Amino acid sequence: MRHTRENDGAGKVRHGLVFDDPLEMLDMVCEAGTAGRFRRYMPHPFAWASDGHDLIAWLGRGDLRNWAGLRAAISQVWKPGEARVERLLATLEQLPIIPPRDLRRRTQWRDDEGDFELDRFTEGRPCWRGPTRREVIGRQFLTFVVDVAADCETNADKMYWRAAVAIACAKVLEEVGYGVEVVACIHVGNVYHPVGRTLSECDRLEDDLAEQERAAREWDAKNYWRSWESRSRGNPRKWNPRVKVTPGKDQDLFACVWVKRPDDPIDLGMLTAVCSPWFFRLAFFGLMGMVPGCIPWRGLGHPVELDDAKLNDLIGYNEEDRERVIMSGVWDEPKAAALMRATLRRFADPDWLAEHPEAPAVPKKKRG
Repeated sequence: MRHTRENDGAGKVRHGLVFDDPLEMLDMVCEAGTAGRFRRYMPHPFAWASDGHDLIAWLGRGDLRNWAGLRAAISQVWKPGEARVERLLATLEQLPIIPPRDLRRRTQWRDDEGDFELDRFTEGRPCWRGPTRREVIGRQFLTFVVDVAADCETNADKMYWRAAVAIACAKVLEEVGYGVEVVACIHVGNVYHPVGRTLSECDRLEDDLAEQERAAREWDAKNYWRSWESRSRGNPRKWNPRVKVTPGKDQDLFACVWVKRPDDPIDLGMLTAVCSPWFFRLAFFGLMGMVPGCIPWRGLGHPVELDDAKLNDLIGYNEEDRERVIMSGVWDEPKAAALMRATLRRFADPDWLAEHPEAPAVPKKKRG
């Protein structure tokens, strides 16, 4: 694991965690979870139904019972995730993908220009020596970055489509010779209390805010039939700390784990597991409690859209021979299929694309 800490100069701190191996990350999290390190903000990670959550809607599966079960699940193919990938591939027309090519220079003798060789001239052989360009089958690398984070209102059924697109594209491109790597990433804002705040201060503050929120919900229930204007005037919706705590700005977390390297074969078990909603809401949630010197909020902050510049700091720059594609903002099957087609068409034969243009989007009819 590699840990980075960045301060923007205005008191905002962003932590970065990078793992080269998903098993390394999961072993750390499962060991800490078994020891009870996450009880403060994740008291019942495998029994959310007791807290009013539907396990299938929350995790996408209901068969995980403990941290040991989570560790074992990563070595098996998650069948619902695999089915999503196959459904996407079934909608894909036969795109003629161009194999990755490389233009290389090779020195050879010829009759037009270059360096003149007198001995070869007198022998009647080509006497000009210079470079020529030739196209050969080469290796081109692609990086699919999957944003696996989502807020608590997003169910597991919607969360996995981003990963399904990345896995489907990786399978297609690997078959024609591209070197594809897949990275699972999250960027969570305001996940940690400010620097210098003690655990007792954090608990007092969160208990105070939870009590204010409970009072606001009760007020809403009692005054449901009042007008919106009168409700907005009387409802205590502005939650202000009533306890004294150390001030400061909340801290962010940016974490990523390499799921597949360019030379690794397609491992559906690992890909479907690490990019799944249950891995995010168990393993990544646990990871949030393992940053040294940081106390997470019980609500674990909010997801932030991945930023390409921040990715450069953690996983390297988007170089010419290693193109990066971020998979985010896709929450249903039609949009996932459209994103998959748009991604793969970038590697298709230009002549074929000219003959098969994509149909334009149908404009929505205006009402009235």
